[in-house]
Amino acid sequence: MAKVALLIGVSEYEPGLNPLPSAVRDVEAVCEVLLHTEMGGFAASDITLLKNPERQVVEMAIEMLFSSRHKDDLLLLYFSGHGIKDDRGRLYLATRNTSKTPQGELIRSTSVSANFIHDRMIESRSRRQVVILDSCFSGAFAEGMSAKDDGTIDIRQQLGGEGRAVLTSSTSTQYSFEEKGQDLSIYTRFLIEGIKSGEADRDQDEFISIDELHEYASQKVRELQPAMKPEIYAIREGFKIRLTKVAPGDPRQRYRKEVARFIHRGEISLVGRRTLDYQRTRLGLETTEAKAIEDEILEPYRKEFRKKLQQYQQVFTELLERDETITDSDRHDLQNLQQILELQNEDTMPIEALVTARFKTHQQNLQIYQQEFTTALREEFPLSTASRDRLRQTQQQLELANGDIAAIESQITAEVEAYHQKLQDYQRLFFTGTQQEYPLSEATRNNLRQQQQRLGLTDVDVAPIEAQITTQIESYHQKLQQYEQELIKTIKAGNSLDSNDIRQRLRQLQRTLGLKQADITAIETRVVASQELIKSPIQQLSSAQRIQPAQERITRQKFLKWAGWGGVGLVTALAGCEIFKGDETVTVDKKGQVIKRDPIKQAKFFKEDLGNGITLDMVEILAGSFKMGSPPGENGRSTTEEPQHAVNVPAFFIGKFEVTQEQYQQIMGSNPSYFKGAKRPVERVSWNDAVDFCEKLSRKTRRKYRLPSEAEWEYACRAGTTTPFHFGETITTELANYNGNYTYASEPKGKSRQETTEVGSFPPNAFGLYDMHGNVLEWCQDNWHDSYKGAPSDGSAWIDNNQYQMLRGGSWLFIPEVCRSASRGSNYWAEQKHVDIDFNVGFRVVCAVGRTL
Repeated sequence: MAKVALLIGVSEYEPGLNPLPSAVRDVEAVCEVLLHTEMGGFAASDITLLKNPERQVVEMAIEMLFSSRHKDDLLLLYFSGHGIKDDRGRLYLATRNTSKTPQGELIRSTSVSANFIHDRMIESRSRRQVVILDSCFSGAFAEGMSAKDDGTIDIRQQLGGEGRAVLTSSTSTQYSFEEKGQDLSIYTRFLIEGIKSGEADRDQDEFISIDELHEYASQKVRELQPAMKPEIYAIREGFKIRLTKVAPGDPRQRYRKEVARFIHRGEISLVGRRTLDYQRTRLGLETTEAKAIEDEILEPYRKEFRKKLQQYQQVFTELLERDETITDSDRHDLQNLQQILELQNEDTMPIEALVTARFKTHQQNLQIYQQEFTTALREEFPLSTASRDRLRQTQQQLELANGDIAAIESQITAEVEAYHQKLQDYQRLFFTGTQQEYPLSEATRNNLRQQQQRLGLTDVDVAPIEAQITTQIESYHQKLQQYEQELIKTIKAGNSLDSNDIRQRLRQLQRTLGLKQADITAIETRVVASQELIKSPIQQLSSAQRIQPAQERITRQKFLKWAGWGGVGLVTALAGCEIFKGDETVTVDKKGQVIKRDPIKQAKFFKEDLGNGITLDMVEILAGSFKMGSPPGENGRSTTEEPQHAVNVPAFFIGKFEVTQEQYQQIMGSNPSYFKGAKRPVERVSWNDAVDFCEKLSRKTRRKYRLPSEAEWEYACRAGTTTPFHFGETITTELANYNGNYTYASEPKGKSRQETTEVGSFPPNAFGLYDMHGNVLEWCQDNWHDSYKGAPSDGSAWIDNNQYQMLRGGSWLFIPEVCRSASRGSNYWAEQKHVDIDFNVGFRVVCAVGRTL
């Protein structure tokens, strides 16, 4: 047999119905009595409490109350609120959204019909059904709702039935009154009083039946409000349905019994603890008094039980630390230990879960430290004191012992040292090859590729080495050409090389350019030999007589071809994976004042040649972990930025700048931008247009380009920071292009430029990326989601085709809150054309490390 209750209290209403402040308190009081183990005896899981619900919620709960029940189940439906009649005299229970037409007619679809309840009761298999209505059946006339009925409602017809009892606080034509100064309505107050005091038990059988409860409450109500006439309607056994028991007398003895019930393996269970706290309050016991009773009962075996739990935890921890997994043999031994200690699964499972969770967290922290250490070594080797200090702080935050990290650092350091040795070996091989011949022949190039494979190095690994050496060679050749041009100019001017002044000037140029004497001698010999014998010092050579230098000028196209990065036609044009330090990044305080300036850390990048002298700078972002989203308390945050969660992001390349108009024009053949300018970011670009750009760029360069995932974007934007902006606690219009009429923290107001600015006009972040805050919004791969619940943790895009795409970074139009690192936006359809897109929406691109088509 089950005892199930649905308690509904409606205090708040739409205009046209008076509020009933006591209604919600009524259901809370009834719930308290029903939960009391010595009175109602209802289980907490079998009571549904609805406060100020809407109609659909009420009807669903009523249907759930009466459906799928056994015949011996006791079902209780309690309602405190307005009862309303329509113009045909039918009863409706008012809900939070019950309303009326402008003409004052009840909108029936916003309230619960008594017929609906009656039908559910008839359909139910339960033979014990109780309905208690503490409602003003005529109260619907208040606040202008007119009555169009004949003043009667047939409760027996609408809510009666076999084995059912219906209690009402008044007749079908009366108000139910509230008493001023009382928390509960009059009728419910006396129902509760009769149960708690036991006075409603008229026949002294220790049970309170429906008719006894009605008799007591009715008498008390009429003594206080003679005009009120509570009614009872019951059929067959309905009068004698037992609703509650009478509570015993001595509160201390009753509490001792309750404590004894909830002792579980030497402790009070979680549910028991909550129940005993409730019982202590109900019985009027002081906290100290109740604790003394508990300690007295628990003392005999509490200490021994805890000792057994600690023994089991120690053994399980040692097993996990030894092998990281529990084998079948280990499990068998643990079960034997559990039996010896007289522990059950419910005792040991929480221990195992706690220890396992701690162990997993420890392993994850080891992996995080390993990634941090690896990243630090890739940025500088050997590590500086500052880097060592940062790693020690990470170690402390992750709560790792020195022994934990010693093995990690030893292994990774050995691997990095071997890696650097391989780089040095390849550098020597490449340098030797260029010394023997330049440009490199195909045979030499093939031999170098074989050596690269032997050393286990990728193209990305060797590209900076080759770029550095070949750039130096190209630079030296350009200086030779500069000297040769100056020499020819000098000869054409009729000057003699034997002149001391001329010779001194040429030697000064040689020293300035850093040229070797052997190269100077070769150039002068070749140039002088190629010139006609000068008969007059002032003779000018015609352009037709000018002799070109014997050595062909090394063009950038030929240089790239010699370096192995391109062929005929449009080359992929990886213009050397260069190493740059670039500008400095700044950090500001809440007032927007610069408190620190740091040079950008060295980062790998490459230039993608798009043709016509237009390039695309791509910066490598190293793999790492970060907290995605905003922390509680961050100014301007929203629920879409939570929960803050850890994300592991693989390495990738991302655009140093937002895609510019000249880059977009070169690839797409059009420029939809409103604010024109070759170096300004392209805007008025739909998500589909941005994706199309990436696909065409991929086909043209044979390298896979795409939009960044939202996690990649925020990871790149933060660049290791945890503040609202990568600049620090705030931004100013000297640092980014946004609506400077508004402030974020304590900084002064700034400019509102009302247009885009050329990319790179403001300081970069620590990764060397520009305009991550403001200028134009930037598209991401991901679909829009209202929060991060269920978001990937591996840095991948979160895609479920919900038609809305992610935008990040804010723009020139937006206030600073929208430009934060964690700020998220959407509400743009992917297929919109540029004419429908705001002129503050652009994008930047991503290229996977080592990926080619």
